[in-house]
Amino acid sequence: MIIKKLTEKIHQYKYELIGIAISLLIGIFYSYLIKHSAIYTHNPSYSMSKCYLKCIFKLSTYIVTGIAFGKMIKKSYEIPCLTRLLLVQLTLTIAWAPTFFLAKRTGLSLIISLLMLITLFRLLCKSRKSKKILILMTPYLIWSLFMFFMNFKIWMSKSKICKYGCGKNAIVINLQKNGILPEKKNNSGFLSRFY
Repeated sequence: MIIKKLTEKIHQYKYELIGIAISLLIGIFYSYLIKHSAIYTHNPSYSMSKCYLKCIFKLSTYIVTGIAFGKMIKKSYEIPCLTRLLLVQLTLTIAWAPTFFLAKRTGLSLIISLLMLITLFRLLCKSRKSKKILILMTPYLIWSLFMFFMNFKIWMSKSKICKYGCGKNAIVINLQKNGILPEKKNNSGFLSRFY
């Protein structure tokens, strides 16, 4: 009797359980990358300090996000593009950690986190009829915004744009110093019009 009720509940909430499992696996993956990263040893002043607060925040965020993803998977039968948006969001979420922590490509991870925010807002717009999904996605939205601003601050501190000033010339100088654009030798020639 108990096993039958349990299997009925599992079948009833299978999409939510799948969403929780996926988001917890992503959380474990992130925790592993963060632990073995050199970037994370230099905490910015706005990072969380207490270990238990971090654990509770991360677990609750991943579980609530998993439940919201499960509810979106259920809704994806009604709204066909929701599945594609969920897959894009999941792919971007998984891709952010290796680019930021392992490859230490803060510019690329900033672009990925911006795309994550855009995709997240599209997801929320597509599922705006369900207030449960909007409420459940709020911690993930807060986490994504925090991640974006943290990534932006680290990118600004590592980049040399601030050192050379702001504007078109500063970006060109930064690209030249990083080897993306060739150094400008003289003011004549075809390329001098563009930088």
